[in-house]
Amino acid sequence: MDETFGSDNFIGMITFRKKNMPFGARYIEGMVDYLLWYAKDSKVTKYRPLFAQKDVQGASRWNLVELPTGETRTMSNDEWNDHKLLPVGSKVYTHASL
Repeated sequence: MDETFGSDNFIGMITFRKKNMPFGARYIEGMVDYLLWYAKDSKVTKYRPLFAQKDVQGASRWNLVELPTGETRTMSNDEWNDHKLLPVGSKVYTHASL
């Protein structure tokens, strides 16, 4: 790929999991694949962040909060319906299987 696009146009290597469990392997089975990201011109390559802000106030599964102290807990019903009641710097999150 370096010969085709030039090493200065290498953007990154993205690792992703392709299996849940290695069954039937005689030795260590490959669990991941790699995507190599090259650009025609890395100086003008567009990139959009993977994560975007989302309003989850009152959303059924978004009921956990990480406080600025690092403590994690379940939100009260009042906090769940009105995130302004949470301490400044709190992060609302949920558990989800990747």
